[in-house]
Amino acid sequence: MEDNLLFSISPSVIIANVTFNTKVVIQYNDTPMLEVVQEVTVKGPGFTTKIPIYHNDGTQLAVVKGSRLFLTEEGKKAGIIMQHLPGITVCKLNHQTMFEIRRNGAAAISTTAELFTPDGSFLKWSNDSVSGMLFNNSNAWFQGLQLGPGGKGIQIGYPNGAKVIMNPGSSITGPIGILIGTSTQNQTVAGIHLSGPCK
Repeated sequence: MEDNLLFSISPSVIIANVTFNTKVVIQYNDTPMLEVVQEVTVKGPGFTTKIPIYHNDGTQLAVVKGSRLFLTEEGKKAGIIMQHLPGITVCKLNHQTMFEIRRNGAAAISTTAELFTPDGSFLKWSNDSVSGMLFNNSNAWFQGLQLGPGGKGIQIGYPNGAKVIMNPGSSITGPIGILIGTSTQNQTVAGIHLSGPCK
């Protein structure tokens, strides 16, 4: 099967009407949750997406690269499947959609997802928003981005009420698009860095 998510140049990734031209689009602490990676195939080098799949207890079940699913031993028991429909790749666990990736032309994709992280936190992104339920010392914290109605852009709420607003159609270029939590690698975040609780 040909990977319909293999690109000759690094694709732009569109989430919440913002275009990310970054290697790591969404990172949770030190774990990239959506990234663009280089692949070497029989047709030569190319670029595709890479998404890790975790169970809510933090067990890694699989890694998805483009349209291909790489299961761990735990993942083989979990029932993860990939569906390849015209223009869209869907990953499901127990008949529930975990993510969808749509090819938008020669070098762009849009993606929606509902995924767990290695510590059991929950992230969700769509055409409208990015949000999550983060866990720290067993206390649930909500933190996220939200695309406001009427095309107000992405708004990130902080406990003190400060906001970062990005207009729809904005473009982010650099190493990391959205970093949720903290990174021990001291990486530069090109776009948005969320840390600490939002109440």
